Amino acid sequence: MSANPTSAIAIPQSAASIWRTVLGRVLRNPLGIFGLAIVALAILAALFAPQIAPYDPYQQILAERLRGPSPAHLMGQDDLGRDILSRALFGTRVSLAVGFITIAISALAGMLVGAIAGYFGGWVDEILMRLTDILLAFPGILLAIAIMAILEPSFNNVLIALCIVGWKGYARLVRGEVLKEKEKEYVQAARALGYSRTRIIVFHLLPNTLNPVFVMATLGIAGMIISEAGLSFLGLGTQPPTPSWGGMLSDGTNYFWEAPHMTIFPGLAIMILVLGFSFLGDALRDALDPHIKYYSES
Repeated sequence: MSANPTSAIAIPQSAASIWRTVLGRVLRNPLGIFGLAIVALAILAALFAPQIAPYDPYQQILAERLRGPSPAHLMGQDDLGRDILSRALFGTRVSLAVGFITIAISALAGMLVGAIAGYFGGWVDEILMRLTDILLAFPGILLAIAIMAILEPSFNNVLIALCIVGWKGYARLVRGEVLKEKEKEYVQAARALGYSRTRIIVFHLLPNTLNPVFVMATLGIAGMIISEAGLSFLGLGTQPPTPSWGGMLSDGTNYFWEAPHMTIFPGLAIMILVLGFSFLGDALRDALDPHIKYYSES
């Protein structure tokens, strides 16, 4: 990397070129293609759910409750006669919204905490990292359950709870990257030119931590989807009648032997989407690893 700090101005153009290369490497990975296809299909399903869904996800037909899959209802109907396919399509919106929103907020918060701790060091680093360590000592899902037990169960409060438990890993990751970067020549040159600490952190250090953050974020979305489903399964997340895969799974457990389709299809939806983000994250990690030669352009 150039020692001239003004080279940061060229980051958007160079970053676009780098990410085109990364995308090409991901598309050379069969699991990467599979993961990207699943994620793309899920996003399309969420965006066009009103047009794709064959029925109103809230429409109840009690006379047809618990009916299994049929040509008219491909995934069957639930205990209130609602079409499970339609509810699963709308449930995709909840899962993706939770995944993307919580990861975006958690990653930004964690990056700022980690960058400040790594750059300033000393007592600032001690305080921020001890706070991080305390929160890391608690399993994330248990902490989220405790927070939701205090807050009123709702979609917005799920976002709050998962953001509170989600930033810690990013703080640790970015702190380590900043500790390595802050002594390099381009940072020393920026200091010599009188650039402010804020400018150095935001425009010089943070851009050089993005690669591992993107990988962690992609894998983290899968974790957030599972966490939201778990909270909704326990009745602490998205509340009925809003379609949520975790809530649908919870409803299905009451009729597992009588109507197993109520449990099977929401469970499959969670599993497939989580696998998609996991495969995509693994492919992205390999594409960004300079030691991996399999995806080289030669």
